[in-house]
Amino acid sequence: MTKDRIQINGVWYVKETTKEEPIELDLTDFIGCAYETSDYVWEATKIYKSLASDILYDGVYIKFTDKTVTPWKEDHWDNDNWILGIYNNNPESMPDAEESMNTEGIRHFRAFIGELVDREWLNTNNNEQRRSKNTTNKVVRKPNHGLNNDV
Repeated sequence: MTKDRIQINGVWYVKETTKEEPIELDLTDFIGCAYETSDYVWEATKIYKSLASDILYDGVYIKFTDKTVTPWKEDHWDNDNWILGIYNNNPESMPDAEESMNTEGIRHFRAFIGELVDREWLNTNNNEQRRSKNTTNKVVRKPNHGLNNDV
């Protein structure tokens, strides 16, 4: 049996191969969804606590892209209270929103937040619900989260 050999400066050596230790990866699994207009992109992600059991951590992470500027500007939002404040038109959240988006962008972002609330990615007691005019105990969902004003 011949060994793999190499000659360096007239001296023969046996080639040795180094066995590398495998790298153990601690991966983070997540799910996501995105909504895009001609001016903005919102990408929401939720991180799994356990992929095997479909359990997700609380809170949502949103990557925001402003396409109205060149080069495009990106921001990252992970404060659920602030995000829900925009959804509910909270005066404490609105200055930052108005700095990032125009009025139409805020309207579309609210619709996107409404979808995240529907998916239970964001928890709120004020889920764009209103009392029905006919029954005081019946709750009626407000459709398409304000994108259609004839509700």
